[in-house]
Amino acid sequence: MPTAAGCAAAVGALLIPALIRSGVHPAMAGSAIFLGTWGSSLSPGLMFNPQVAQLAGVDVMTVIASFSMQAMIGIVVAAILLNIVAIVKKEHTGYVMKHNSTEDSKEFKVNYFYAIIPIIPLVLLVLGSKQVAVIPEVSVPVSMLIGTAIGIVAVRPNVTEAVKKFFRGTGDGMCDVVGLMAAAACFTAGMQLIGLTNALIDGMKNSQQIAQIGAAFGPFLLAVISGSGNAAALAFNGAVTPHAADFGYGIMELGSMAQIGAGIGRSMSPVAGAGIIVAGIAGINPMEMAKRNAIPCIIATVVIMLLLL
Repeated sequence: MPTAAGCAAAVGALLIPALIRSGVHPAMAGSAIFLGTWGSSLSPGLMFNPQVAQLAGVDVMTVIASFSMQAMIGIVVAAILLNIVAIVKKEHTGYVMKHNSTEDSKEFKVNYFYAIIPIIPLVLLVLGSKQVAVIPEVSVPVSMLIGTAIGIVAVRPNVTEAVKKFFRGTGDGMCDVVGLMAAAACFTAGMQLIGLTNALIDGMKNSQQIAQIGAAFGPFLLAVISGSGNAAALAFNGAVTPHAADFGYGIMELGSMAQIGAGIGRSMSPVAGAGIIVAGIAGINPMEMAKRNAIPCIIATVVIMLLLL
């Protein structure tokens, strides 16, 4: 999935409760999912890979192949470091969920049919994808509506109560998630209006001696501040990457480093849309994930920068 927010919503809804039930602290469970969202850098559907391919005059898969090994090494390094952080903070095991007395007195039994329903939209998307093509192509909204319809049928005869909870969840999502994402977008627009974004880009473009560090940590810092990896990578690749030869680098290497750096930076931003979604699922403050992901993200960026550039 090329979008971090979509990946966070789809994967987080399944894995975060599972991690918490297994004893992982909610903040660490959310951090792990949030950190993994920059795997979208390897997706041919991500807008930046075609952008870099067009600048370099090659096909998209050639661009991805040029940095896939470095990106995989980076995510392994980040995952190991996050595990170390979890062990040091003693958040990798031992967490016990709080229940009220009425819930504790009842024996919980798994309804496997209910458990399968949330996965149905994902299965439809995979089976309908161009790579698999077992069924006709299904869009994300259609797959979600099908899953919702099956869920409503499954809870009969309590359809009315299920519909109320569905719309309550929708309302909470609009209030808690979309509202904060709108605020983050306003913050990003404010950075552009006061000229801060352009000033950072111009500074990197005019400093050839720090092109290597600028390509990695310029988009990285922009993404951390704004919460948008897209804005940071698009700005850098539009203004700086076409001049890669002047810095002694290839367009593919410099452009790929910029989009990877932006993706990693977003994974430790407290105002990123994906982070807000994950924090909502885990019931924590986004800043808690940003603090835990800081060391893994910074070191992973350095590792990829040294390997790629």
